[in-house]
Amino acid sequence: MTTTIDAKRDEEAALARVLSHAKLLFLLGVVEWHAGGCGSRPACYGGDPAEVGYLAAYAPTLLGATMLSGMMLVSGVKDSGRPVPWARVVSPVGLALGYQLFDAVVVRPWLLRDPPVASAGHVWFLYSLALSRLLTKAPCLRPRKTLAAAGLALNFGAAWAWRAADDSRGVQARPPAGAAGSPAEWFDAVGVRCLTWTWLYVVGYVLVPKPALARVRARVRADAASRAVASAAVAFTFVYSAARLSLNPSTHFFAHGWDWRDAPALFGRHVELWVVATLGPVAVLATLPDADLGLLTECGGHTLLPYLAHPVALKLLVRPATRRLLAGGPPGLVREALALLCPLGVLGGLHVASVVATSPP
Repeated sequence: MTTTIDAKRDEEAALARVLSHAKLLFLLGVVEWHAGGCGSRPACYGGDPAEVGYLAAYAPTLLGATMLSGMMLVSGVKDSGRPVPWARVVSPVGLALGYQLFDAVVVRPWLLRDPPVASAGHVWFLYSLALSRLLTKAPCLRPRKTLAAAGLALNFGAAWAWRAADDSRGVQARPPAGAAGSPAEWFDAVGVRCLTWTWLYVVGYVLVPKPALARVRARVRADAASRAVASAAVAFTFVYSAARLSLNPSTHFFAHGWDWRDAPALFGRHVELWVVATLGPVAVLATLPDADLGLLTECGGHTLLPYLAHPVALKLLVRPATRRLLAGGPPGLVREALALLCPLGVLGGLHVASVVATSPP
């Protein structure tokens, strides 16, 4: 009996380390993506690979289809197997409101006054997380299949319903905003993105909970063919993110900027993206190591502060440095590698600060 209990504890600890490693990897993808201004252009750091170099232009995009989807899916996996306490439903809203207040009182008036930039657009993720956890509390959604259906309906229906409601009220699309040309809707704290992302949480909470993920990982470890399939799936998501991922044409973020006549083609792009965004993180979770990697594993358990602080750190520190490096630094791959290491260095500093701040005295 003792041996069985110890084995179960070891398995749970190993799975917790995998989730920490995944959170760290996905957050690195978010930071590199935002540092390069990817998504709204053909490539990162200005969009012209011939000028900035192909490594800098495309390397930050490799996790594009899995980064935020993976973070949301991991949140669902971590919450699985037990009822979600109300404190975990409410806390993301409190954190989002607190950051938005800090952004309005300190960041925008004092730190990022010129040029005006959106430094609180990322809090939509916290609102989406709160909404996802709230869905698990609804009595009518307690059956697993019903909760999965609700998440899928929000994912596929949010943009269409939002657009139809705006059309009925005569609301016009807002003009573009932001240095990267992202539409103003991109920066909505509560909008289409907030609703569509609940699907990934549901996948982790209902379809790939901890026991199911442990079985998948055991199969991948034990079977060479399964390892090959999982590794190929991870590689495919990297290639897809670099070669195919484009945010603006898809309805999964926006209720505006597209014509109803384009709905069939947009629906196809939506399905395509979300198949990759759902299966890609699962493949990553199936292949990540479960060994204790010391500080890296510890940092993976402290991603909240780095996520909240990364927009300000990028705009104050990283983007000016990378601009100078890519404009006139050392030539070739050295210059590009240094530019890619700048966001990694800032992320590492934020993680260490978070670990120190939350460690017991």
